[in-house]
Formats: sequence, C-alpha cells, structure tokens
Amino acid sequence: MNKFLIKEIDLVRKSTKKGNIDLNVALAIDENYITPSGILLFSILENNKDLNIHFHIFTTCCELDKFINFKKFKTNITIYLLNEDYFSSLQTPGHFTSAIYYRIAIPAILQNRVKKVLYIDADVLCIGSLEEFNKIDISDHYIAAVEDLEMIREDIVALGISGKYFNSGVMFMNIEKWVNENIFEKFMVLVNDRIFEYPDQDALNMLFNNKVLFVSNCFNHFKEINSEQAKLIHYVGWLKPWSMAAENNKKYLKYYKNSPFSDIPLQKPNTYKLARILAKKYRKNKQYSDYIKWYLIYLVMKTKYKFK
Repeated sequence: MNKFLIKEIDLVRKSTKKGNIDLNVALAIDENYITPSGILLFSILENNKDLNIHFHIFTTCCELDKFINFKKFKTNITIYLLNEDYFSSLQTPGHFTSAIYYRIAIPAILQNRVKKVLYIDADVLCIGSLEEFNKIDISDHYIAAVEDLEMIREDIVALGISGKYFNSGVMFMNIEKWVNENIFEKFMVLVNDRIFEYPDQDALNMLFNNKVLFVSNCFNHFKEINSEQAKLIHYVGWLKPWSMAAENNKKYLKYYKNSPFSDIPLQKPNTYKLARILAKKYRKNKQYSDYIKWYLIYLVMKTKYKFK
C-alpha cells in the first residue's frame, strides 16, 4: 500500500465508531475535479440525511480546505494523498488524465477496514437515496454496476468480452474479492500490455468478464434527460455540467447553487470551440448581448489558435 499512498487525513469526523457507518463512498480526483466532487458530496448528503456516510477521497491534490464546510453534516471524510508518480506513466488517451487510475488503488488501501465501498465518479450527481446499496449482495461478484448501452457491441467483442459491458463511473466494490484475487496487479499488467480507448474501464471489463452483478440504470443514469427515476445522474462526455457552455444541467445547477462551492464560478470556455458553443447557447436563449460578447471572444480565440 505504501508504494502509492503518501498520507491519510481525517478531515471530518462525526461518527467515531466503525459500526455506526451505514455506507462507505469513495471518490478519486485530481485538481480539476475538486469543485465537482464537492457538489457530488453535497448532493449525496442532501438526499441521504438518514444515513451515516463515510467519504473516502483519493487524490494527489492537497488543497481541499473547502471540504471542512461539510462538518455541519452527519458524515466522515477521510483524504488519502496518493503518489502521482506511480500513475503518471500509464496511458491517458483523449481527454483522460492519470486520475482515471486512482480508483484501482482503492481496494488495496481500504482492505481490512471496510468490506464494500461505493465508488462514484466526480461528474455524477445524486438526486435520490442510496440506501438500496446496503441490500445488494455482491459476495460472489467483484462489483455491482450498470450496463453501458452506449458501447458498440463489436468493440466489446474485440476486447474478448462475452458478457455485458459495464460503465466504471459507479461501482459497488467487493474489497475482499479485489484484494484476494490480486486485481490491482492484474490490472497493471493488462493496461501496460495493450492500448485501450477507455483504459481503466476496458481493462476492468476484461478482468471482470461475466463476474459483475448488473443493477438498475437508475444508479448510473447517463445525462439529465429522462432522469426522473434516477438516483445517480452521470454526466458522461467531454462537456461537463459545471461548464458555462453546458446545457441540460438544471438539476446540477440547483445543487451547485446551494452547495458550499457556490462561490466558485462556473468554468469559462478555454477553447474557441467551447466559446462558440456558449455563444450559440446565448443566442438560442435570446440573450443577445451575451451572444455578441462570446461570439467575438470565439473569433479572437480561433484567430489566435490558427496563428500559433
């Protein structure tokens, strides 16, 4: 464990007895996901006031002062500072960063402390109770997860997967099974052996082929559209709900505005493509002065990009 864990910090401690914890929830983030993870925590606590939840945050970032604001809630928060050097050499295609691998270390660090933990990506929002996870039996499975129906079947077969393909954004982990069957070591061998489009997710699907308990997609519902019955909304894709350019994020913004992170502005466009999307959004909403402003910014950003 010490090879990738630098330090452990009990940031918020409301319940001192292990038996008082109803649900363990894990997040794995870098500096880009501090605010989104705070909004996720807030949304979970707002919708699960009857549960004693222990949050385990795995990160390489030390600046987590705002999480102190969760002291008013009935919760525990433990920070696990990871050694970035251990993960930095692993493949990170597209918009991914090495933070996608932090989740793989969770079972090794939490072994002998908890038997099960609910891992949730930071681009997820909780809008319902998570109590049902206490009723899910995963004793014979590595995880409980939701099938990813957006994956192309041919791509799944190409990975050598005969069963269903799950989305790794929400995983109810069987800690003991991961550790006893050396999943961390097997994962590292696999991810260094071939190139993947979705490295962490593809490799885990290969390792867990036909050994996953599939649960209702209400626990990992993609996007806000048709999310009335959802418990967890997962904002998949590259345009995230904390961006000024995002649409279909009304539920997310409601929790953002009421959270301890509401004083942190939404993310401004940092590319000309995002600036154009935001300009179009303002034009669609008939906010013409903002449309003109961001269309001009888009033109300037695009010109600078072309003449780099």
